[in-house]
Amino acid sequence: MKFNTILNNFSAGAWSQKMISRADTEEYFKACETLENMIPQLQGGAFRRPGTSFQDLTSTYNSIVQTSVDHRIIPFRLSNGNRYLLVANNSSPTAVGNEWFVWNVDTGTSVTLTCPLSSNVADANIETAQFAQVGDLIYYVTDGIAPRIIYTPSSGVFSMIPFHAATVTKSGTNTNQWERVPYQPISADSIDGTITVTGASFAVGNTVQLTSSYSRWVTRDGISDSKDLLIGTFVKISSGGTTGVAMIGSITSATIANALVLATIPGAAPLVVGAAAGTSFEVAAWSGARGWPKTIVPYEQRIYYGGNTSYPDTIWGTRAGNIFDLMEIPFQQDADFATFTTDNARPWSAAIAISPETYEITAMAASKTLEIHTSRLDIVAYGGNGQILGPLNKQFDSSTSFGAERVQPIRVNNYSTFVQRAGKKVRDTVYSFNEDQYKSGDLMFMAEHYTSASTIKRLASIELGSTSLLLALTNSGRLFSCSIDRDYKLNAWAEWKFSSAEGATIQDMAVLPKSGGVDSLYLVLTRTVSSLPVTSIEKLNDLFEGTTYDFYGVGDQMIYVDSAVIATNPTSPTASTTHNGLARLNGETVSVIADNYYIGEFTVATGAITLPRAYVKCLIGLKYRSYLKTMPIAAGAQFGTPVNQVKTAAKMIINLYKTLACTFKTSGANDSTELSFRDPTVPGDEVTPVFTGEQVVTLPQYVGRRFQVEFETSDPFPMNITSVVLEGVTND
Repeated sequence: MKFNTILNNFSAGAWSQKMISRADTEEYFKACETLENMIPQLQGGAFRRPGTSFQDLTSTYNSIVQTSVDHRIIPFRLSNGNRYLLVANNSSPTAVGNEWFVWNVDTGTSVTLTCPLSSNVADANIETAQFAQVGDLIYYVTDGIAPRIIYTPSSGVFSMIPFHAATVTKSGTNTNQWERVPYQPISADSIDGTITVTGASFAVGNTVQLTSSYSRWVTRDGISDSKDLLIGTFVKISSGGTTGVAMIGSITSATIANALVLATIPGAAPLVVGAAAGTSFEVAAWSGARGWPKTIVPYEQRIYYGGNTSYPDTIWGTRAGNIFDLMEIPFQQDADFATFTTDNARPWSAAIAISPETYEITAMAASKTLEIHTSRLDIVAYGGNGQILGPLNKQFDSSTSFGAERVQPIRVNNYSTFVQRAGKKVRDTVYSFNEDQYKSGDLMFMAEHYTSASTIKRLASIELGSTSLLLALTNSGRLFSCSIDRDYKLNAWAEWKFSSAEGATIQDMAVLPKSGGVDSLYLVLTRTVSSLPVTSIEKLNDLFEGTTYDFYGVGDQMIYVDSAVIATNPTSPTASTTHNGLARLNGETVSVIADNYYIGEFTVATGAITLPRAYVKCLIGLKYRSYLKTMPIAAGAQFGTPVNQVKTAAKMIINLYKTLACTFKTSGANDSTELSFRDPTVPGDEVTPVFTGEQVVTLPQYVGRRFQVEFETSDPFPMNITSVVLEGVTND
């Protein structure tokens, strides 16, 4: 029986081998067995991903070449439109290149990040750190160090300070430092006791002695407290309705600590706190001993912090409208400070029963509700009656029981997207009006093979042309994209591989929007070059749909090589044939397009390449393979499954869009066939225009059950496949 099969929709993406025989599903005919460096489009076709451009950092950070340092890049877009990346790492800032710095991505200039914290900037937990931007401030949290604020006290200057340290001098944000950490009453501890406060004066600036009736400065609820870590901890002492604040400056013994008075302590010496009525003693819930918050999210004019070592199930919220004020006072209104917990075991005020067990808070997200992800449960919190969430107006619903990894959620297509616990799946959260409950969809059901040997550590999303892309980065340095649109049932995964002779891995990624609604994706890549690891920052180029392969335009340029640089020469006869500045690629073979013509491959030696003659403009970069392999063709069956029918394919019609390079190979063929795009009517000295249309090819003889087609190119040109039509017969 004859068959005529058209593949014009790759919206199901690359499928796991477990799905290879599922021709009984509609999605089978929209799937591929392999997609590498291809982007399925909303319109149905699959386009080659753009290449990347090497970001030549100026100033003292001319390159980031590290051998054993983990990097994070955090996007930072100021209200004036300037775009920056905070470049951070987990090493001690002992040398140039190891320091944290801020880089202006639009000007290519970098500045030192002023930080009085010395080696404390080093963060061993940098991989799981989370951040949030509020206005022109970035909040950075991790369980290893105190929350930090990155801000610009003046133009072109960046500073980092501990959240609870000196006041940030920006309008509306001046809050006393001791108001920047929450407190937990001692009365809530399992160990009762008293604190005796003595000193010549309880006024601001004086030192008082805090004598505990038990070894408080050694052990608290079974948690061993280092004396050094307790130094700098804030304490609140209340008596007669008035509250004072002190900061522990030194520890004499397990029962005696000395503290500097920051806000006058009420009463007179000796003040025995805990014995007399109306007295109370509270210790900061955040400290080196008790741990620092691990998650953060802005929501309804508050900043919410989630979970630390001592209180893994607790969320702290600032006052509404004052993102620095965490001072807990008697609740009078919903704008006051709020403390929530995922169980009811903590008896301090505002403890709210969300689940019968204690679950560690791993991530939070803000949508119409406050989404709280824990190690085994997903929760939504919101205010009732259309009012803001607050201590007097709160509702909690269990959305799902999947739980989440400590990976910061993102929003894609207006849906909240997170990594399920175990790190193998990406899920989104959506409210079902029909079922009156929250539901969570598995976005990796068809492509579970991508994370079989690794876990997801970072999510990002970009708008690339007409297609929304979800990006998932694994702990092994692999990057996967998912073209996604719920309305059009687009959920297509593919793998992105970045070229190097010896392989390349990705440390981190970040997205910065730019004018025109186009997103810029930045990557920290490590390539093995001459057996040594070389790390650099690269930017994914725009998916530019030009009519020719043109590098003379001022605007967008079609770039289909990785780690690309564009070299220019003066048009004088003295123009050089040598291009330098390629030391990071020593020993690598690079592809070169010179004056819009592909002139071949050259090997980098001593940081340079030498071309056969001088060219005005050259594109130099690493080639990468783009590859699409269809599912086994399922067609022409009268009885049984069409996948296993014996097929004889005769002809193929390939529809292409703005393409300049493409080879194909069908089952049974020994070699690939290269399509020709040269128009014989175009003079040889003119740039070949990109090809849009169909190419009809006669297929080599093949008789078999499993018929597939492979499309591939490694040349530095676009390859965009919109449809494939196959004609043949089946022998059933």
